Amino acid sequence: MDPYLREDLHDYGIITDTLETSVTWESLHHVHEAVRSVIKKRPETVCMTHSSHFYPQGTNLYFIFMFKARDVKDYIEFQDSVIDAIVKNGGSPSHHHGVGKMIAPWMEEYIGHEGMNLLRAIKK
Repeated sequence: MDPYLREDLHDYGIITDTLETSVTWESLHHVHEAVRSVIKKRPETVCMTHSSHFYPQGTNLYFIFMFKARDVKDYIEFQDSVIDAIVKNGGSPSHHHGVGKMIAPWMEEYIGHEGMNLLRAIKK
């Protein structure tokens, strides 16, 4: 939804974006509640969530949010708080969108030091 609204909403100072995670069935409710709590702490912020992929061990959660950011720094701080909540509550840093510069700071916490060393070795 947000790709179709993003540009028009920017005309009104509203940012819409998504963050996604994969979760086990056991952690689903906990991750959902924790992340929505972080998002809803921001006044006048819309948070919608859905799942689109289902597996024997779990599912994914797409958190779609809309709010007015004061500036880029404000947006990044908000986004970082959502990613923190995902990872600290048992979600993965990403589901299938991949990990780039935005998610990279959480990877070592998620897969551990040895996991990061393995990825670095494979990349070399």
